[in-house]
Amino acid sequence: NPSLQPHIIKPAQLELEEVIGQGAEGVVWRATYGGVKMSSIAGVNAAKGDVARRLQTHSTGQEVAVKVTAISNISFSFSSSNGETEGMGMLNEAQREAEMLQPLRHPNVVGFYGVAIRYKSMEIEVLTVIELCSGGCVNDLVLDFEAHPDLSWSSK
Repeated sequence: NPSLQPHIIKPAQLELEEVIGQGAEGVVWRATYGGVKMSSIAGVNAAKGDVARRLQTHSTGQEVAVKVTAISNISFSFSSSNGETEGMGMLNEAQREAEMLQPLRHPNVVGFYGVAIRYKSMEIEVLTVIELCSGGCVNDLVLDFEAHPDLSWSSK
């Protein structure tokens, strides 16, 4: 889809750092998008009079959330009654999701950065890159009364 071209991200622009959630559609990672990975050497031990060298690494990119949906290569082998393989159906669904998220810009809607496709030996991964929101899962916030007694139903 030509309208999605500006939102195609190269997998090399993403650094997956930590799993922050998992659901039926895949695994969600805290990640860094873009930027440059920088390293520096730090640390002086004044008591011993020597320099203790330790490599510190940080990135100048944007902190994001990345939903990774894996599609097995075998799912492209067998067609359903409509002639579409399960794998193509999943890729088409990812495209529809991106088309829906792409034009949305609102303070109360999670921001959408784009989509990357990563090819592995036995699967294809669709990486949907979205804004990282602090505070955890919305479902937990709404349903966990003990952790958030100050939130009324209307606020939730």
